[in-house]
Amino acid sequence: MMVVVAAALALSTVGCDRPGIFPTGDTPSEVSPVQTGSVSPIHTGSVSPVPDPRVLQQVFSDLGHDLPVRSGDTITDAGLVVRVTGDEEIHLVAVHPQIDEVVDGQVTVIGTYVHEISLDGFGSPYGIQRGYPPTLPPSELIPVAGAVLRHNDFPDVSYEVIIGLSVVGGTSHVSAISIDYEGSGGVATLTFRQDLTICVTPPGATDCRGA
Repeated sequence: MMVVVAAALALSTVGCDRPGIFPTGDTPSEVSPVQTGSVSPIHTGSVSPVPDPRVLQQVFSDLGHDLPVRSGDTITDAGLVVRVTGDEEIHLVAVHPQIDEVVDGQVTVIGTYVHEISLDGFGSPYGIQRGYPPTLPPSELIPVAGAVLRHNDFPDVSYEVIIGLSVVGGTSHVSAISIDYEGSGGVATLTFRQDLTICVTPPGATDCRGA
């Protein structure tokens, strides 16, 4: 049996304690590509060797989070919300998490979307929820490949990244999320910090300690 987990940022968490979400205003701390085994390499003749970390800004983050699950559960987890900082359109190519298999973890990416939201008082991130796909209007879920992100101040427009993960068992840790994008300089990758531990536990467990 499989547990499906989708990475999504939230103001509240289902099934476990979390420190909450806070605005960071951070730009990514590293820009090297992340290998996950579930995303094909990007083959292009125009790869930017030094991506500009200023084109996307992480506006909310959810760090230090344990998510215990049971076999057969499904999860939507959007752990990253970004906004475009300049006037240039950003064309997405792929999104993929860096997954560390802590204890016999077996995780596969099964779906990626972006969801446009306004954080100026009229909207909030979907958050970490059990159940995948997310219970959002299908018309609001934009497939990552080919999605176009634009800067907009009035209203403020941000994008939450939704990643679906299929979890077979064990314990896995998502330490980063990478966004492959195409801009005027070619195709490049930006990597943003993430900190999510996913574990398959017996009934009644509230965290991943001892998993």
